Amino acid sequence: MKTLVVTGGIATGKSTAIRLLMEMGAPHLRLFDCDAEAGRLLDSGLLKDALIRAFGPGSVDGAGRADRHFLRELVFRNPESRKILEGLIHPLLHQECLAQMQAARQNAAVNGFVIDVPLFFETSARYHQDAVCVVAVSRETQKARLALRNGFREDMIEAILAAQHPIMGKVAKADFVIWNEGPPSLLQQQTQRFHQHFFHD
Repeated sequence: MKTLVVTGGIATGKSTAIRLLMEMGAPHLRLFDCDAEAGRLLDSGLLKDALIRAFGPGSVDGAGRADRHFLRELVFRNPESRKILEGLIHPLLHQECLAQMQAARQNAAVNGFVIDVPLFFETSARYHQDAVCVVAVSRETQKARLALRNGFREDMIEAILAAQHPIMGKVAKADFVIWNEGPPSLLQQQTQRFHQHFFHD
């Protein structure tokens, strides 16, 4: 079973590329989505006490779920707060990912395990991966997409991008790159070629 980390930057189209990849590889690929798993963890209430100790009672709601808006505003403007939150979440995510990977290895029908890790290069966690693929766009395209898609203000956009390594630095470290500028058909063609090359050649 081959293991692939897919990463990129916010608004690069990483999620779309992964969706295409999983559709092409069905039913022989498995996916671990770090963002989705982190969301489940934050909504589970398991981190309630730790969040309150770290960030105060405003960080959770009445049911003990994380207040996503509160945390987003906090961590993108304060690097130290971001490190604290990552320190609470990432070890649990890493443990769960490795457990799911091990389970997939026991299934003879599975030939690939894809790990969606938005902040792969920003953290020290590694997943015994065979390769890292970066989905990339220019910084200008990132900013335009964030403004259009999320409605973020300019200062929030700059804070979000400053919290991540520059996309071209990630490109330089990648084993493979999917460049997501241009029409959707171009992304599909690149993803299809990559799927064939990595999982079947």
